[in-house]
Amino acid sequence: IKEGLQRSDVLGVDETNLRVSRRQDWIHVSSSDRLTFLAYHRKRGTAAIEEVGILPGYEGVCVHDGFTAYDRYDGCQHGLCNAHLLRELNYVIETTEPEWARRMKELLLEIKAAVDCARESGKFSLSSRCRQDFQSRFDAIIEEAKTLYGALMRKRRRRTQRLIVPESPLRMAGRKLAARLEAKK
Repeated sequence: IKEGLQRSDVLGVDETNLRVSRRQDWIHVSSSDRLTFLAYHRKRGTAAIEEVGILPGYEGVCVHDGFTAYDRYDGCQHGLCNAHLLRELNYVIETTEPEWARRMKELLLEIKAAVDCARESGKFSLSSRCRQDFQSRFDAIIEEAKTLYGALMRKRRRRTQRLIVPESPLRMAGRKLAARLEAKK
């Protein structure tokens, strides 16, 4: 199964926690359109990914939720999982109702519909004009988020410094999602 996943063109990876004797452990999932591999590990990050042994050396397209431990594998291309993005956008929309998140959700669904339509027509990509339109709309939505949040990336502060204006967890979720969307466009 591992060998088949390593040879696949597209590999989806994720991890989910579970409780074992009051301790948080992890199930690591790697899947293609035909194969799925589940692995239990006590850790979530790089040590576990290395031990599972599928992603190291993988050269296709790795689709994931944006967990930074996956980014260190530069032998493959990376794509964000749209299901994760839509779930996060729904959370931001339901909790703080920013217009940018609603518009981004609509745009991602429109892009998916356009790609599905192109595939059904036997095409392998969208037209250059269509891609440029989607990209400029994406950029405009990110600019809208920047207007709302200010800088999307917060500078790390030293332990001795205090944050002048604390950020609510709901606002932080929206800002971080917008920052991830911009960084991983």
